[in-house]
Amino acid sequence: MIGESVIRGIVTDYRQLPVVGAKVVINTAGLYPGRAMSAVTDEQGRYTLLRVAEGTYHVDVFEGTRLAASKVTVDGESSVDLDVVLPLEKPGDNQTVTIDSLSPSRDSWTSGCISHDVGDFPPYPMPQGL
Repeated sequence: MIGESVIRGIVTDYRQLPVVGAKVVINTAGLYPGRAMSAVTDEQGRYTLLRVAEGTYHVDVFEGTRLAASKVTVDGESSVDLDVVLPLEKPGDNQTVTIDSLSPSRDSWTSGCISHDVGDFPPYPMPQGL
């Protein structure tokens, strides 16, 4: 169902600078999600979703590896402002990824951990066979 409401806002990073090219996706909340709508932020970090039907929506905003999630309710022919702050991997932050998986060649669990300081070096591809 097409509505007359608008969801708009600005996507910024931790420094409150606009995030250009972030994708904003809304999908109806609930057990059976409906059709998704999306927009991409402009040079000022702004986005606008037009003709949104009344309802409650999950909102996912992502750019690269950064992700933020929210929920918004739209009533009738309203305009909803939803500004979003994306986390930013900045130099000095520590990022850890833990992997637990069942090895296809053995009936045992293996675990591994990769850690690096963001900004010190680029992330490397995941080693095979962890």
